[in-house]
Amino acid sequence: MYCTYCVIEVTPKQLKAAKWALLNVHLWTVVLDFVISVLSIPLLFFPAVSGVMLGYGQYIGIPSWFLLYSIQALVSVYASAATGLLENWQNLLMTKWKISRKWIRILLNVFNYMVACATVIPPYLENFDVQTIALEVLKVVPCPIPEFFDSRLFFVTNNPFFATMLMQLKQLLLCLKEHFTFYTLETQKMQFKFLIGSLAQMMIPFIVFMPPILYIWFSANIGYYD
Repeated sequence: MYCTYCVIEVTPKQLKAAKWALLNVHLWTVVLDFVISVLSIPLLFFPAVSGVMLGYGQYIGIPSWFLLYSIQALVSVYASAATGLLENWQNLLMTKWKISRKWIRILLNVFNYMVACATVIPPYLENFDVQTIALEVLKVVPCPIPEFFDSRLFFVTNNPFFATMLMQLKQLLLCLKEHFTFYTLETQKMQFKFLIGSLAQMMIPFIVFMPPILYIWFSANIGYYD
């Protein structure tokens, strides 16, 4: 709440046009944190992409697959919102890439969010038997923790390489968008304080989420377990 107040009331007047983009990034961060830390609290098992949800969502009838999808989709939406913040900054500058019509920018952001939510759907369309995959995992990890035998055990996919490649492709597209945005911004030599503040706001969640995501990618594809 305090951060929301600061964005709305304390943002300098010269950055007023970027205030709502900053607030958008912050709100998606809050939603993502609530879903992970309150509704889900996922306990993951490696090297399989599997786990058990321990959060309050299980007690109010939210399926594990929906909670997991929500986490993946919200991480992607947050990345899109962060990219949108940089695009908003670029649009405030006088460049040839400026999008003057507000409705076009809104449609662009909506499209980015739709793509972010859609790219994590394919693994959920697979049809596989959880018990069969669990037996395969027991060959690699013969003595897992008791929670592995919970009836709520879920598996994201039977093809982790496909799922992680989709994740990497999505992140690559976002990085390419941010790269070209940075190129335009750096050539302007303007508002570097805003750039530093924006990056600080975006990088904190990235620093928190990227190590686990990279480990999931490594463990699921290499089959590493320690």
